[in-house]
Amino acid sequence: MAGRFSSLLCVALCFYVASELNVEVASQTTGSITVQTETDSTAPETTGNFTGTTDSSTASASTASSEPQPELVLNLQLRFEMDFNESYVDNSSAAYQAMYTGFDETFSTAIYEDNVLSVTIVNVTNGSVIVDLRLNLKEFVNETDLRSQLDGYILSCTTNMTATNSSSCFFDFGPPPNITDFVIEDRRCDTTFCRNGTECEIDSNSEPQCVCPVGYNMTSSNDTSGDFQCEPVPMACYLSEKNVCLRNLTDNSTTCDPCHGSPIVCNETLGQICVKNAACAPECGCPPDKMMVDGVCLDACTALTPCQNGGNCSADGVSFNYTCNCSSEYSGTNCSKDVDECASTDRPPKCPMDYYYCENTQPGYNCGCQSGFVLNETGNECLKVNQIFNTTITLDYEYRASFKNKSSEAYKALLNAFTQAFQEIYINSSILSIDITNIMEGSIIVELTLNFKDYVANRSAALQQYTETICANGSTCFGLGPFIKKSDGNDMDTRCEGVLCPANTKCQTNDGDQLSCVCDGAGFKEIGDIGGAPYGPVTRLELCEDINECAGLNNCTTNEKCVNTIGSYQCDCPFIVVDGACQPPCSSNPCGSGDECEQIDNRSYRCNCPWTHTGQNCESALPLIFMILLCIFIVLFLVATGVAIFCFTQAQKDKLTVTDFQPLVGRTAAWRSTEL
Repeated sequence: MAGRFSSLLCVALCFYVASELNVEVASQTTGSITVQTETDSTAPETTGNFTGTTDSSTASASTASSEPQPELVLNLQLRFEMDFNESYVDNSSAAYQAMYTGFDETFSTAIYEDNVLSVTIVNVTNGSVIVDLRLNLKEFVNETDLRSQLDGYILSCTTNMTATNSSSCFFDFGPPPNITDFVIEDRRCDTTFCRNGTECEIDSNSEPQCVCPVGYNMTSSNDTSGDFQCEPVPMACYLSEKNVCLRNLTDNSTTCDPCHGSPIVCNETLGQICVKNAACAPECGCPPDKMMVDGVCLDACTALTPCQNGGNCSADGVSFNYTCNCSSEYSGTNCSKDVDECASTDRPPKCPMDYYYCENTQPGYNCGCQSGFVLNETGNECLKVNQIFNTTITLDYEYRASFKNKSSEAYKALLNAFTQAFQEIYINSSILSIDITNIMEGSIIVELTLNFKDYVANRSAALQQYTETICANGSTCFGLGPFIKKSDGNDMDTRCEGVLCPANTKCQTNDGDQLSCVCDGAGFKEIGDIGGAPYGPVTRLELCEDINECAGLNNCTTNEKCVNTIGSYQCDCPFIVVDGACQPPCSSNPCGSGDECEQIDNRSYRCNCPWTHTGQNCESALPLIFMILLCIFIVLFLVATGVAIFCFTQAQKDKLTVTDFQPLVGRTAAWRSTEL
């Protein structure tokens, strides 16, 4: 009885609150339920996936027929740059019928194919020719794909016209048109029969579903059709200072909407909005993709500035996340990891073609030529240096501090003067580069390095001839000033520098610039050769294998063990080395003449010394006084031992005599007593 009374009281309370909120409930003829309020309802909208069933008795299905209903309607306007024909507006004319057939066939077979239910010409107007079309499509297609299919057809039509020199499209109706209007109508809810008061809407997966209006729950009916019904939510509403809650008495769950009708005012210019806190109370906060910093709602890029080294930050826009778009020199979530461009198997873009080295830096990388090579003038190739000539030239010429700056005009003029002069000196040689390695005062002392492509013996001779003729008698030398002196010069043959020969071989110079890879020493033997140039400048390549000297001739002694190595061998001594010779420990008689040497293992021994000697090798004789004292001790020991033996023997004899004559002594004593 008490429970029934409580239920009636709750119902009465709900009707009272509804009247206070001016809630009007109206039941429409279609069976759906609409709730209209002056303020937004805080009751949750309950949704549920629903598969509608066609029922001719339902008002929402009263217009349904056996014909399939379109899920999408496309309203389209095409503009054709062609002359207008009045017969286009007369649907009984042949021109109109041809125009209609062209559109119908094109959309049904070439563009949207079997998805087209019908094509309708809505209007044709002048200027050039503007055609309004309405297409009913059987299945829903998103607007992007629809537009892409139509654009693709018009593009192919344009391409075909260019190739065939024709001037028609849409089954010879006219030239490719311009799309001046493109609007779609989503009709999926028209074909989904939501019954029993449910309403159709498109969910987040772009699929139609049936939902109940605000203030109603969707519950399964008791019939066998599997339909859903919308029923009023039995609930008790209560208000407090902090929030507005709706409590469902069926499962006692609550839905909190503290911002509903809340007097709190948030600063929208700072990006703030009203949010629900943990206590279900309203407060000013930020959307899910923002974080509040000093009262301002900032996205992850602005609040965190996470991207380093010039990386561009892109905020997620949905959640408080970000993405860093790094430059080619950095990687990682925050662009903090340097990219090692030199680790790639491909040649880095800035490096020359061949014979280069790559050095990683942060950021970027440096490239240069390997030892024995110099960079050409364009900077894209490393050239082989076959000869280096170093010299120092002293001229009577004014020294300038700007000579030290390689980017200065004075330095460039100085280098150009030496370059022209050396081109005349070595006219038949190919000078790859000339480097000024140092410039000093006095008047001017220039240290130069010349890199030659060709090898020529005695480069100093040509320089000597130049200084003795062109520079003689105080003439201007090297285009700069009078010659004072020069160094003899230093020729270096670098033809083999930087040349990598295969295993067991080494680079060897031949006549001119010809190089060979030959067996590297006497420890290898040639088993064949390869002609041509398999290793760059190398014209002959010997195939070599290691010689096992231990299997043949070697310099190891009988006591040594021969161990073969690549290109050589070594003699290991398993015993000890005495005066440079390998021998067993006792073979050199370390204990002295006549003393016994006992070998413990391959590397140790023990000497059994006579009594007159001591030490590891019996090398120490006992001292003379010690010998004398030792002899006296031995003599005394022997005498004492002899005396002891003698005394012991006599004692044994005396003990036998007394015993034997004891009765006789007794009888003599008795006779004397009787006689008295």
